[in-house]
Amino acid sequence: MTPNNNSMLSKAVLLLLALFLTGGVSGYAVSSRLNVGRPAWTQTREWAKAWVERRIEQDIAATDATPAQQAAIKASYDKLLAEFLVVQAEASNQMTVAFKRHGAEVGKILDAKQREALRLKNLERSRTREER
Repeated sequence: MTPNNNSMLSKAVLLLLALFLTGGVSGYAVSSRLNVGRPAWTQTREWAKAWVERRIEQDIAATDATPAQQAAIKASYDKLLAEFLVVQAEASNQMTVAFKRHGAEVGKILDAKQREALRLKNLERSRTREER
């Protein structure tokens, strides 16, 4: 290759790299905005549904399953998704109880002024979560 061709090749590689990085950053920014203000459990539910759909497609493609087998595979994944969502909801409820218990215990340790300061801090945390 001549020096001119090397220079053009280098410029092309740098341009492609810049485009790749710009696309990655843009994709990350857009994806983080899609879930702003939504409760975490809805994001988990949507993630789980998308994961199951991808797995069904992959399993069917990898096995060249017959239509009857495809229906059985889908039914099995539907059952898995339902079980996952039940476990996730139970865990979420248990975490809510644990945080309430923790808050009550900390409240007993603090005096009135400290409890108010903590209440304000928790409001600030809540607003910060909603802004994300």
